Amino acid sequence: MPTGGAYGYRGIGPYVYSDDGLLIYQVISATLPVSQDSLANDYLEFGFNNKEFILRNSYHEFGHAFINPILAKEKNSRIVEKYEYLFTPSLQKVMLKQNYDN
Repeated sequence: MPTGGAYGYRGIGPYVYSDDGLLIYQVISATLPVSQDSLANDYLEFGFNNKEFILRNSYHEFGHAFINPILAKEKNSRIVEKYEYLFTPSLQKVMLKQNYDN
């Protein structure tokens, strides 16, 4: 996954339904572009040296893969909707900086 985009780094937390059950994945971009040895075509580094980003993005993507399916269940969705008035415009402004829009 390339580094860049609207927030500088990228990540996804997909889940896949299979015959073996629910499979959960987490994919995040490197924090630095990867340098390559032009002669041997061997990678010299992988760009995952920013611990703060890796932890922050891991928590974020964990939510997509594990928490969202639980919150999407009808009984849980009703509970969340009961408190949606707490998601004020000022809170939404703060949350937008963390890639949460609703």
